[in-house]
Amino acid sequence: MNAVLKKRLHHFEARSTWSDLAASLQPLRSTPEEIKSLAARSKVTPPIIIVGAGPAAQECARQMSTMMSDDWILVINGEQYLPYHRAQLSSVLATGSEIDALFAHNFSERIHFLHGVNINALDPQQKMIATDEGIQFHYRKLVLATGSCSRRPPLQGLIGPRVFDFRQLSDLEKIASFSPRRVAVLGGGLLGIEAARALKTFSEQVTVFEYYPHLLPRQMDLESGKRLADHLIALGIEVHVNARLITAESNGMHISLSDESDATWNFEAVVCATGISANMELAQQAQLQCNRGIVVDDNQHTSDPDIYAIGECSERNGQVAGNLSTSLEHARRAASAIFEKPPAPQGFAEVFQLKIGSCVAVAIGNARPADSAAITFTPNSDSYYRVIVDEQRIVGAILIGDAKLDFSPFTAAVEQRLEWTDAVEKSFLQTGQLPRIDLLSADTVTCFCTGVTFGQLCQLRDSGLSHESIIAQTGASQHCGSCAQRVARITSGTGLVLQKTPQPKGLWTATLLSVLLIGAACSALVMPFASSWQSPWRAIDELWRNNLLRQLSGYGLLSLIALAFWPAWKRRSQREGKRRQTMSLLSWHMIIGCAVLIGFVAHTGARLGHGLNSSLSLVFVTTILLGAVSSVAWRQAAHGARQRAVAQRIRSLHWVSLFPIPALLVIHIIKSYYF
Repeated sequence: MNAVLKKRLHHFEARSTWSDLAASLQPLRSTPEEIKSLAARSKVTPPIIIVGAGPAAQECARQMSTMMSDDWILVINGEQYLPYHRAQLSSVLATGSEIDALFAHNFSERIHFLHGVNINALDPQQKMIATDEGIQFHYRKLVLATGSCSRRPPLQGLIGPRVFDFRQLSDLEKIASFSPRRVAVLGGGLLGIEAARALKTFSEQVTVFEYYPHLLPRQMDLESGKRLADHLIALGIEVHVNARLITAESNGMHISLSDESDATWNFEAVVCATGISANMELAQQAQLQCNRGIVVDDNQHTSDPDIYAIGECSERNGQVAGNLSTSLEHARRAASAIFEKPPAPQGFAEVFQLKIGSCVAVAIGNARPADSAAITFTPNSDSYYRVIVDEQRIVGAILIGDAKLDFSPFTAAVEQRLEWTDAVEKSFLQTGQLPRIDLLSADTVTCFCTGVTFGQLCQLRDSGLSHESIIAQTGASQHCGSCAQRVARITSGTGLVLQKTPQPKGLWTATLLSVLLIGAACSALVMPFASSWQSPWRAIDELWRNNLLRQLSGYGLLSLIALAFWPAWKRRSQREGKRRQTMSLLSWHMIIGCAVLIGFVAHTGARLGHGLNSSLSLVFVTTILLGAVSSVAWRQAAHGARQRAVAQRIRSLHWVSLFPIPALLVIHIIKSYYF
């Protein structure tokens, strides 16, 4: 067979594949009768309406359907498809799975869907929304989950029908209508790589252009980005980093891209994956407060008390949601607020997973911190494991390896903030793995998208529910799918035991001792002077009547204060290192702090004094109390990011309270000798 015939045959096969894909995309539009029927019902009994049907909207509807209420829920879907797992779009295409595998099922009967219906008007005063055809729906509460759209790069000439996004099935339908053989993907982030690996299934040539020095600049470091590029190249995907494209020209059939060096590439389609912009036109038209997104508070309330915004269209505390786990957290918090339930917990450590052929790229937790130690294990040219350690705790990981890699020990280690001990380090440097954590606490997060914990899964499993029923009830593993194996292992009860998270014994002992000593000092306040020479207190009075003894106890107290700074300074100076002795140093700091408290009582008799002496005593006692509270907080810091943030704030107060002490001490010593 000659080369020309082979090329024509390959061209035919590519177009046939695109045609098969287009045929499998079957749009679904609600009938006018169904739309009018639900609109009429909304006037009698206003529902909770969700505008949008993406992951955040699906999670919000699922959460609300589990809460006891007489409300009915209406989801108005602008897309002409059943709700689907958008995060799994590229993986389904890349693996050749049927499109049907994307569609979400098992929704409650309380949830009603309208498909292919666009909302173009919102009237908060009338609590009403309207479709393009003018059909009005009344609501009790409204949730805006309108998502986002791709932000096109500022590339001159990048316009025309052959420039696409890659965010939803309708985008895929448009691309399939052109059956492109050569495709350019602008952007080497998560969305760009997912688009490239999906399009490679159907197109002969796929080229990725990334502006930054390596792929996935938000999730990966330089070395892991290079290895990821090698895996893409092995799949036949061309990769250009440090790409400085400046112009694009279209002649109707092709698009030419040129960079600063005048290099030119010709493509039949260009897919943009260089960022997103919030879809907030509906909110702006209704004069809701908007910035980069629809502005919301911690419970996803907009500036209207009956309207909420969730997902990528919202902006909370100046931040626009840019990942799946944050969007799903928004959904949970909005559902809780609507039904006046306790607020859902804050987001958990994010787990990013990307499979590329036989390779998997994983970023867990804080994988790109600015001030932490990083330990690397490189078993071969195809694998790269990097663990991020902060405060002697594992806070993140970057993993590049075989697609069958079991990274559940790393996710459990990050969620539990596993202590970086000699044994853990030895295991990692020898095998590239962490010790498997089979003794899990009830609040260990298993599905990072939905926040479902190990304890919740165990409780449902022990109640007799099947794996399928547990998935339908919790939504675990149904969004990005990265935790599917871990969830299946728990629901089957294979080798996992529920146990409370062990605490550092030394720190617990020091904490208890601090609390007891502070309590004893407070109960002794204020020790009286002896009333007569015969009083048994007289011997103790010598500590405060005898000038020599007072000087000895005073300088002894100063020595203990100076000594207390040693473990604190030592611990801070190890910030760039491995912090092997963090817990030991913290315990020593607290034990010395207890000795300082004893020295304070010995020197003052637990008397606060007068004037500046009183100020010095109050500041001193406050510092010790904050130190004891800080120790209790640090015992809880290993449980999660929120506890750690609280511990850090209390520690900061402890340090700030120290600042007045040197000046007050100098004045106290000068006054004592002067008078």
